[in-house]
This record gives sequence, C-alpha cells and structure tokens, in this order.
Amino acid sequence: MVRALTQAGAGLVVAGLSAPASATDADDAILGHDAVRIVPLDLTDTASVVTALGMIERPLDIVINTARYVRDGGVSRNATLAEQRFALEVSAMGLSRLAGAAAPLLAERPQGAFVDLISVQALAGDAGFAGFAAAESARLSLVQSLRHEMRATGVRVFTVFTGPTDDADHQSLPPPKVAPARLAAAVLDALAQGREQTCVGDVAKDAMARWLVDPALFIKEINL
Repeated sequence: MVRALTQAGAGLVVAGLSAPASATDADDAILGHDAVRIVPLDLTDTASVVTALGMIERPLDIVINTARYVRDGGVSRNATLAEQRFALEVSAMGLSRLAGAAAPLLAERPQGAFVDLISVQALAGDAGFAGFAAAESARLSLVQSLRHEMRATGVRVFTVFTGPTDDADHQSLPPPKVAPARLAAAVLDALAQGREQTCVGDVAKDAMARWLVDPALFIKEINL
C-alpha cells in the first residue's frame, strides 16, 4: 500500500506499524523512501492512535485502514475467546478509534477520504474463522455508520472488500488469493473513480454477487 501511494505521487505517506512488525514489513526498502514516514501505531490503544495522528504534519487528506487480526477457529469447537476478543479490538474498536481521531482532521480537507480494507467474510458468519468473521462484520456495520456521519463534512468513506490475501494469515486456504499489490491498486482506483464500494478478486466478487441475490442461502452454502 505504501509503495503504491508513493508511486502515485503522494507527497507524504505516514505508515503506522504495530510492534512487533513482521520482518518483511520492517525491512521493506520502500519504508526508507523520502516521502515515507514511519510512526508506531496500535489500534487497540486509544492513546497510541491519538499520539500517532498528532505526529502527522497537516494537512491530512486520506486515511487507509489495513489492520486486521486473522485466526481460524469456531464458536463451539477450536474456539479461543482471547483471540476472538482481540480480533474485535483490532477490526471493530480499532476502526472506531482511528475514525474518531482522524475525522476532525479529514473534515478540514475538501477531498478528505477514509478507506477501509475489509474481508468479504464480513458478509456472513464463517464456521472456520468465526471470530474473524464476527469482527469484520462488526467493522462493516461501523464503517457504514461512519459513511453516513461523514457526508455532511464532505469526507468520502470507501470500503474495499477482499477475499483471502496472499500472506501468512491465509496459507492454509487454497487459491485464488489476492496479491497485496493488486489490493493496493484497487484502493487507488476506487479513490480515483470515487467508488465507495469495491470488491477485489474472484472470491470477493462472487461472494458479494451471491449475497446480494439471497443472503440466507449464501450463508448456508459457504458453511457446508
């Protein structure tokens, strides 16, 4: 995401990294780009969110939320309540913390935008990833409310749905998976086109199409 923004000509990209950042993220050469600044950010901690946004030079035009916590497990089987709780803290409460702190700054900008990258599993419960799906569903509800709240300020709220991404969290799942570069490109395209809702990849597009036709049937089919 940082690479795509710098290549698109962003004057300054502030990347919030939680600790410990993965070796791949922390050592990525793009983070040393002149237009990139790294700040510590923990979306489960309100003070961390406020401090991180306070370190950003004004003006702030776009906020892109990529945070999530993916773990498998059900409700009655293989359930880990601590992980389910943490998923909600990251996906749902993390969104609220970030949006609440960023909204006043974005409202100062005529083209302010808040972008949320969310799993298409937000559309329905998933017996294999119950806690993650529940957290993403709560997140979706919150971002929909945020979109309506922000209309009066002129801030656009964008939702980018994706299926499994090509990363360590989804190694147990079969292809197709969405490459990070493709996801980043979809974000930039949504911003350029002003498209508030986007689905990236075959899994997300298929899931959204089936859910729109018959939500109850879709829920049954994905959990067979």
